[in-house]
Amino acid sequence: SEVRSSDILALRCTTRELIPQAEKAAGVIVADGGMASHAAQMAIELGITAIIGVGDAWATLRERQVVTLDPVRGVVYEGLVRA
Repeated sequence: SEVRSSDILALRCTTRELIPQAEKAAGVIVADGGMASHAAQMAIELGITAIIGVGDAWATLRERQVVTLDPVRGVVYEGLVRA
């Protein structure tokens, strides 16, 4: 489906083929990886928010669920959280 600028992509891992979709997104949540992973490098290069190494994301996140990312703390909040 079409990725919107407000979307957060929840991914098991990242690949080069996903970069065009990630470029359009507000951020990514990636189950696999760490600080030196492809997902981390992609997020830095694209300038998008990322939380990486969230192995249980697939068990708890649903399609079109509203979440807020706090990359400083490495936390995904349910719903819209305003600072």
